Amino acid sequence: MIFLKPVIGLLVAVLSVSAVCAATPFAPVETKQHTAVLREDNATYLIEVGGTVDMDNTLTQKFDNMDIAFQNNESLLIANTGYTTVKNPRVVANDRGRWWSIESLLSEILSGAENDQEKALLIYEFVKNNRYHDYPIFVGDEMHDPVRFLNEFGGGFCDDSAFVGCSLFKHAGLAVPYLDQNPKVRTLKGHMMCEAYVDGRFQFLDIDQQTFYLDMENVRPVSGDEVVQDHYLAKREQAYGPLFTSWNVGENVAAFFGRDDSSMYRAISGHKIDYQLRPGERVEYRWDSSGRFPTDESQANVQRRFTGNSKWVYEPRLSGKRSQEDSLARGSGALVIEMTTPYAFCGGRISTVFSGQSFADTFLVAVSLDSLQWLPVWRGDGAGELICDVVIDEQLGYKSSPARNTYFVKVEAAPERIEYIRIETDLIISPLSLPRLRVGQNQIEFSTESSGEHEITIQHRWKESQTVAPPRAPRRPLAPTDGEEVRTTTVPFQWPDVPNAELYHLVVSRYRDMRLPYRPSFDVYVETATHESPFAGLFNPDETYFWQVRAQNEYGVWGIWSPVWSFNWQGPRVPVVQMPEIDGEQISVSWQPNPSGTTPVRYDIYGSDEQGFTPSKVPQTVHALGLQPPNFLGTTVDTSIVVVDAGEIRSGMNKSFYRVVSIDQNGVESGPSGLIQLPHPFIYSVPDTIVRSGNPYHYQVRTLASIGDLQKRYAKPVFDYWEKEGYEFRLEDAPEWLSVDVDTGVVSGMPAFVDVGVDTVTVVCIRTYPFEQTPDGFRAAFFQKDHKKFQADWRQSYEIVVTE
Repeated sequence: MIFLKPVIGLLVAVLSVSAVCAATPFAPVETKQHTAVLREDNATYLIEVGGTVDMDNTLTQKFDNMDIAFQNNESLLIANTGYTTVKNPRVVANDRGRWWSIESLLSEILSGAENDQEKALLIYEFVKNNRYHDYPIFVGDEMHDPVRFLNEFGGGFCDDSAFVGCSLFKHAGLAVPYLDQNPKVRTLKGHMMCEAYVDGRFQFLDIDQQTFYLDMENVRPVSGDEVVQDHYLAKREQAYGPLFTSWNVGENVAAFFGRDDSSMYRAISGHKIDYQLRPGERVEYRWDSSGRFPTDESQANVQRRFTGNSKWVYEPRLSGKRSQEDSLARGSGALVIEMTTPYAFCGGRISTVFSGQSFADTFLVAVSLDSLQWLPVWRGDGAGELICDVVIDEQLGYKSSPARNTYFVKVEAAPERIEYIRIETDLIISPLSLPRLRVGQNQIEFSTESSGEHEITIQHRWKESQTVAPPRAPRRPLAPTDGEEVRTTTVPFQWPDVPNAELYHLVVSRYRDMRLPYRPSFDVYVETATHESPFAGLFNPDETYFWQVRAQNEYGVWGIWSPVWSFNWQGPRVPVVQMPEIDGEQISVSWQPNPSGTTPVRYDIYGSDEQGFTPSKVPQTVHALGLQPPNFLGTTVDTSIVVVDAGEIRSGMNKSFYRVVSIDQNGVESGPSGLIQLPHPFIYSVPDTIVRSGNPYHYQVRTLASIGDLQKRYAKPVFDYWEKEGYEFRLEDAPEWLSVDVDTGVVSGMPAFVDVGVDTVTVVCIRTYPFEQTPDGFRAAFFQKDHKKFQADWRQSYEIVVTE
């Protein structure tokens, strides 16, 4: 029973049927179909889709979902209507969807890439845009092969995207294996993500949280290690998808990075979307969902937010013209049919019709996962027509791991008593992977790896609606204007309001063709016709940037993109900082003006005990710390400044961390420099060195003290300054009359007449972590500070003179 009769040559048929649908802004809807019967190995044809809306212009990407206001694609049927088995019949729509092997997938992703940096970012963008954050349905490596993940599952947790990214980076050649420099999966605290190896450096590209972090000079994405050292790199970026919520998002994201991160290398691959269609066999790709999906036992209660279900149907020819490839395995009075698909199955149904000749006739239908152990699903006996129609979900056991692609059906009956067999298998397939149609002209490519005589019938079904018009595009920019040279510290983007627009999508790129967004902060959905980052230094001087905007109306329909506009930013680049200089109890920091950009005329200096701090001249609220005073130290025209001095007590002075900002004659500021980290502990107080016998001696030891940065832990309050440092004090060399308080660092005592003379005193300040989790806490082993990289101390030696 084939759904279409064979015909000669190429047949194209378009049918139009008015569909009955609920009252929606997109009603009325027409359902149309396009049928092509192909006997060539390769063929192309065109499909014209009418209406105003489709999957592409109504898809809104979110961190944990894909919202599609109007799905125009309904189904794509690929059926073997000939008499020979056909290998790998492929359909590609609009030059997209060659995802059937890791080689073909990368060929599509990397098309046009000019260097390794573009390769890394194209992989990041591609996977980010074709998956979403959702509970994984398997906890094993089913989710970690890029071909399986993108074609079948489409959603998972951060680790799933991390392993997929790692594998794609590896197969794209972003590695130097002989130097043991492979891409890696970084394990943060509460998060996992991949790092590509590009031009001798690792780059943290967060597919799951949809972000990456450029260095302070906006040249390259940085590694996770660099973010560990300076959380400010992450604080200034958008995360968790394009839907912009707040400029504070990056602060919490940065807290996942810590000095106790670990990493691993794994590049799972090998799965292919390869298959054969026997005569009478077809696959029906669908864009809707029946709510079915395979999973393992541990994930049996998870729900899926965005998934799709397709069908694999086999109706073997039991009589009439048949070929050798169409033969069915028979033996011991039974017909055994193997059902194999490249996708994981999630249910099935068997329908058969038998013709009994006598009451002694018996019939059996059974299912097996290995062709050895059989589970009966239906029995019948007797004369006349007997119909079997059974659901085999339970027998397929798809709610257990591993994901399965093959099962067997056995039909026990005399061959002449089997009138009809239909085996229908439910599949899980990501709708984003399917060859979708869009409004306008669509070019369809067909290919197969079979040679010789064959016939494949392809049928596209879609819906059209023209009741909702997409919003128009903004036609001109308000700021920056096209071709403008911007001379302000930050760049405000503004465009005219679009009538009835509820959301805008702004993208800034380094490329005129907009093939890659510049950075996550400027690839965003915003509610108003303006967007401006409060962070300075997000653009580079003497570089042209391109930007465009589109609008979305109240029905979730995106309009076309505006023209591409350009601008360049003129201002100073970040100063080039140098190593701190220590002179006794005094520390100076120095820098040089950056050779790029406008010439600085002065510099602002900021200091804080928070590692990765945000420079500010006004009070600011910091997560877990509350309202904090300004950390501005001062302004200088010099290229060095004393930042630690026992005699100075002012805001931003005697801190553990510093930044420098360049300012040009127009008042335009650069971004802050990279973090200047001073030693901590560091004793900067100056002791009294003379004391009379019989008089008390008192010296308060003062040290630079780091509070660390915001960190995530598996304990309440979760986000806190867990690595805030404490300090213990000891005396290594000292006269007997002198002692030190271990907690406060007060050195005290009273010398007697017999103590008159000169003695050497050595005070030791030792770093501790009094706020870190204790070893008995939940998963606290991750955070213990017994490794030498966490240890530090500082010694101060001086001579003390006891006079008469």
